[in-house]
Amino acid sequence: CSESACRQLDFLPFTCNLCKKEFCVDHHKYDAHNCSESYQADVRVPICPLCNQPVPSKRGQPPDLAVNDHMENNCKNKNKKIYTNKCSAVGCKTKEMIPVSCDSCKQNFCLRHRHAIDHDCKGHSTVRDRTLAAVTARQASNKKQGGGSASRTQSTSNGSSKSINRHFSPASGGPRPTGHTQPVHSLNLSKLQGGMSEDEALARAMAVSVQDMNGAQPTIHSSENERSQEDEDAQLARAIAASMEQNQRETNNQRRNSNGCNIC
Repeated sequence: CSESACRQLDFLPFTCNLCKKEFCVDHHKYDAHNCSESYQADVRVPICPLCNQPVPSKRGQPPDLAVNDHMENNCKNKNKKIYTNKCSAVGCKTKEMIPVSCDSCKQNFCLRHRHAIDHDCKGHSTVRDRTLAAVTARQASNKKQGGGSASRTQSTSNGSSKSINRHFSPASGGPRPTGHTQPVHSLNLSKLQGGMSEDEALARAMAVSVQDMNGAQPTIHSSENERSQEDEDAQLARAIAASMEQNQRETNNQRRNSNGCNIC
C-alpha cells in the first residue's frame, strides 16, 4: 500500500484513478489516503429507476445503498401497478408489463396468445382464409364447367347415334351397298374419315356413343381437349352421314336408269 502509515503488502491492490497509486482495501478511497487529486472527482447523483427522481447519498457512502433505501421507503412510484396490459383472449387473465397488440384485430394479448391462430383472430382475413376461399371457388367452377362439357358431349354423341341409326334402319329405304362395286367417291369419303373404312368409322362412332351412354368414368380435361374431341365427333358424324346420303343417291339413280332403259 502506498499509504505511508500502512505499507501493507496486498496481492490484489487497488489503483487510484486520480493519483495513479496503489492502495490496499482499507485505503483505496479518496478520503482514506487523502488523495491530492480528489478535486478532479466527478460527484454524480444516481436516479431512481421507478420514479426517475435523483437520490442523493452521504459522502463516502455507496450510492447503491441510498437507491435501495429510497425504493423501499421514499419512492412515490412504489404502489403503482406495473403489469397493466391484460390479455383479451377468452378465459385468460394474464397481464404483461409491455403491450402486445395483434396486427389484425388491434387487441392486446399476452405472450402466450400473441399469434392470430392462438386467440382465434376475427380481424382482417388472413392469408390462410383467402387461400381457402380461392381453392373452394376454383373447385366449384371446375365442377360446373365439367358438368356443362359432359352434357354437351352427351348431346353430340346422341346426335351422332341418331344419325347413324336413321341411315342404317330398315325403314330408311334402299338396300345397303355391297362390296361388289367400289364407287369413285369412296376415295374422297375415306379422306374425310381419316383413312378409315365405313365399317371402322361406324364401329368407332358406336363405341364412343356406347361409352358415353354407359356413364364411363368422368375425367377432367382442359377446354381445348374437350373442344377438339367434340370437333372430331362432329366431323365423323358428318362424314358418315355424307357417305350414307351419297350411297342412297347412287342407288336411286341406278334404279331410275334401270327402269328407263329401252331395247333398240
